[in-house]
Amino acid sequence: MISEKYDEMTNKSLRRSVFTESQNFKEYLSTMASSLNTYQPRPIRMTKLPAPISYRELVPWHRNHSETVDDRSLIRAIGYHVVYEAQMMCSISPIAVCSCILLGKWREIVPRAVFEQDCQWLSEEIIASGGDVVGYTSRNTTGSEIADYFYKRFQTCVDVNEQTVRIIEKHSSFIQLAYNKNSVMCRFSIKSVIALAIVSRSSHKKLKKEDIIKDTLLLCDWLQFEFLFCRPCDNLNELSETILGANEWTHPVRGLLSVGVENNTYLNSGDFEELETFTIRNQKSLNVLHFFANLVRPFVQSLCIVCSFVTSERCPVIAKSDSSIIRSICQDALSGNISLPFTPLCKF
Repeated sequence: MISEKYDEMTNKSLRRSVFTESQNFKEYLSTMASSLNTYQPRPIRMTKLPAPISYRELVPWHRNHSETVDDRSLIRAIGYHVVYEAQMMCSISPIAVCSCILLGKWREIVPRAVFEQDCQWLSEEIIASGGDVVGYTSRNTTGSEIADYFYKRFQTCVDVNEQTVRIIEKHSSFIQLAYNKNSVMCRFSIKSVIALAIVSRSSHKKLKKEDIIKDTLLLCDWLQFEFLFCRPCDNLNELSETILGANEWTHPVRGLLSVGVENNTYLNSGDFEELETFTIRNQKSLNVLHFFANLVRPFVQSLCIVCSFVTSERCPVIAKSDSSIIRSICQDALSGNISLPFTPLCKF
């Protein structure tokens, strides 16, 4: 794929080429069918959907789905695969990086130098994950250059001086920042869910690996209409294991977690079953995990609010349109009539 974009930071036209290995289409379909049969769960609780014709029907486990993989399921899976790959290939703008830092970490006032360092850190994380930031060169472009580009174009959203950066408290500011932040979400969605599963527990206790993966899969199930966490032929369990593995979050040098072993169940053979455990290494590691968790935390909060509404007496008996219900919930939230289940962000 070849894409071209004008970079206002450098006043140059950038052309980006993405090359992938060619693959026989019949072999690809065979692999996809095998993967869908092997990996895709079909939750029983999701068999009854409210609308017979909606975007929800596109998921692999819609109500008419059979246990065998049919042509329709394969076409749908290929579509998901294409969308996922397209998301991973898209360049991320400096505005998206800055918006993500503000909404994911600093919704209140932040020292300008700290904010610009965080923007550079996130740009390096994006590049390390295989992506790229428009106009940014690793270890060459500074965080202040990214932030200056952002300041000039978002003067109506952020208040900036020589010392601090602050979001202007108005609805339109958060809407614009959230819109731009979402382009970063696809690259870190699975990491964000794993981070949320970790920080939801006490940071001073040992964390069992099997519990973290179990909660991660549950969160992915809840958020399946919000994100594409992986390709249809990928295994979410194995993907979670990789992120928690020695090459990423438990890396001996740059990892966020320390690995331990805990004896659990006494087996018939006389041995104990050993369970892998994690501990968060230090405060810096905890801050990184909090940032990733904050990317998906508002989505989970929205689900909690909707579930609370549906099970409450305020839920109308007579059927209403989805848009009117959503509008009603938003109005109640803005007026303070809804108590939030938890704060939108993990505090740093």
